[in-house]
Amino acid sequence: MKKVQLRRSVILPLACMALALSACDGDSRPFEEAVEAVTLGLASLDVVPPANTQADLIINSNQAIQLEVSGRDDTGSAVILSASDRRWVSSDSSVASVSDNGVVVGGINGTALVSVSIGGIQSASLPITVNDQPLTLLSSIEGPDTLELCQPQDYFVVGQFADQSLRTLSQGVAYTVSEGGMATATGVENAVGRLNVMSPGALQLTVTSGDALSLTRQLTALSNLQSIAVTPPTPAVDVDDTTAFTATGTYNTDNGSAPQVDITASVDWQITTGDAFATLGNTSTNGGQLAGVSEGDVAFLAGCGNVLSDLRSVIVNEPNGSDSDDLSFNVGSDDFLSVGTVGTFALLVQQGSEFDDDEDSLDADELIFNVTSDDGVTSAGNIISLNQLDNGIVDGNGAGSVTVTVLLRDDTSVSGTFRITVTGS
Repeated sequence: MKKVQLRRSVILPLACMALALSACDGDSRPFEEAVEAVTLGLASLDVVPPANTQADLIINSNQAIQLEVSGRDDTGSAVILSASDRRWVSSDSSVASVSDNGVVVGGINGTALVSVSIGGIQSASLPITVNDQPLTLLSSIEGPDTLELCQPQDYFVVGQFADQSLRTLSQGVAYTVSEGGMATATGVENAVGRLNVMSPGALQLTVTSGDALSLTRQLTALSNLQSIAVTPPTPAVDVDDTTAFTATGTYNTDNGSAPQVDITASVDWQITTGDAFATLGNTSTNGGQLAGVSEGDVAFLAGCGNVLSDLRSVIVNEPNGSDSDDLSFNVGSDDFLSVGTVGTFALLVQQGSEFDDDEDSLDADELIFNVTSDDGVTSAGNIISLNQLDNGIVDGNGAGSVTVTVLLRDDTSVSGTFRITVTGS
């Protein structure tokens, strides 16, 4: 015990001294990285080249590429690390310079070794060759031959250069698609093309680079998407408030299974009636986000070509200053509650923006309880017992999540929702 206490008494002043020295140097990074390495249990580092690059990493002069860093602990488990603000080193900066954020820029022809260190742990070196050559042809478009509807897939291009080397292109590439139905191709980071199809059949993906080089590839969109479910069943949203909805697609497969896939970011969200009362996000970053604009009734759906979800009806309310029309619940947070498979839970409900343990709850006969499974497929009764739901009583039946909607019986425009997750037995 004395030995442990003595070592700690030595380590702490040394750490403080290191921090003080770093502060004097104006660079606290060495100490911060040492603490980071110990905290994460970091044992080894690797330099990670851009995705999809060839085994031999060759770039042109003035071409920039982004390197990443990965780590592992003593057990071999992956450790998530940022490549930014690190000690990156190039063995020959005239061939390939590297910034503190891992951005490599090609210089003169040659080969340089790039490495990174964190908290005194040094990575192996990644060789990067600079050979300034013109692109002579597009060699191949890499990616899957088939696509599921509303499950975007990424594609990248390999080009052949004048020295006969094959290199994954990281800039100057455009993607277009033509087919009998609906499809979109968008460029993402590092010249990767993302293809999203909304109708089954054959399609042609075309890649161009500059004015003279192009390449096409034939692809097939499958017809396995059977249905789309939108959750949660929130019946109301306030003006200037936003509710996020999720679209889940059910796909049939050759082996008879029907997996459910989150396709919120790739479906087409549409307001069918009441577009003056709300807006509905329809991009990869805000898809399914319904924002109240003014008081009224709204109906919307999510679609992927000819596969449409059921219409979802939402009431947009004009909130008052006290939020007295809201319903609150005796849950750990506004939206989440875990219920074990053993035991019974009473759903206590009050009017008001916050649940107050000192206030009386509403009687169950003043309320209407509705429940749906979050995946839109599993029966809610298989997740929680519905026998006493009218009395505000739930019990776990099996693993899964449901969303409970509660409305005032005398005024169904007053409502609230929350989620119940039942843990497995």
